[in-house]
Amino acid sequence: MTNFRSENEMSLKFSNYIIQKSQTDLIKIFKEVKGLVGIPDYLIYYNNKMIVSIELKIKNWKKGLEQAFKYRTFSNMSYVIIADDWLYLAKSNLRLFEKYNIGLASFDNCSNFKVFFHPKYDNPFSTFYLELLNKKLLSNESSMQKFLVYETYGFHPYHSTRSENQVRALSVHGQTSCIS
Repeated sequence: MTNFRSENEMSLKFSNYIIQKSQTDLIKIFKEVKGLVGIPDYLIYYNNKMIVSIELKIKNWKKGLEQAFKYRTFSNMSYVIIADDWLYLAKSNLRLFEKYNIGLASFDNCSNFKVFFHPKYDNPFSTFYLELLNKKLLSNESSMQKFLVYETYGFHPYHSTRSENQVRALSVHGQTSCIS
């Protein structure tokens, strides 16, 4: 079981996971970028071209889906990452994630990460907010908290065409058990 006490605790663990997986400077991770439509927990900026938003939730998948959909205003792809012990609620509504083209993944206290739905790459809803975000990320990059993450992390658009078994094989990282 996950047993995260808060989204902040989940975010700290997720940050550590990202740092452990970082192997390229083609991908930049920004935490809680403000001044847009909402504040995504993480933005993945791939090769200065593609933007993926991430919303972490302990159990409120509906709120996460709503927020992730808003982030599509400036993102090419958006994901909701649910704590593993509440994932069953989101998975039972997987058709909504598919309908709105929002990715669904789980993360637990042992740093196990699994993707259940990869969204299709698409243009952001608003070029205005995309340009605003690009200016914000490029001009303030040095003053923002930044992490690097490796290219096959599971958010790359080319993964969205893979079979469920291939996605599972790519997306399951970490240990099978851990000490909390």
